[in-house]
Amino acid sequence: MKVREDAADPSKKIGMPMAGDDPGAIKIASMLVKEAGFEPVLIGPLAMGKYLIPGTPLGGEHTPEEIKQIVAGLK
Repeated sequence: MKVREDAADPSKKIGMPMAGDDPGAIKIASMLVKEAGFEPVLIGPLAMGKYLIPGTPLGGEHTPEEIKQIVAGLK
């Protein structure tokens, strides 16, 4: 797995939105996301996964803060 070269620079942190119902699976996925150089952002239960596909508000590259702002507008 290739880790992003700019992952250590906090100003370039890219969030990885995740949705899930299983705390154990969320923990494992979060560890993998961090190892890949991204910041995991839990957006809610698995039903929120419909916002994670391309063409939806969370599709594309966002900072963790941007993800949280977008999710707040979805509820």
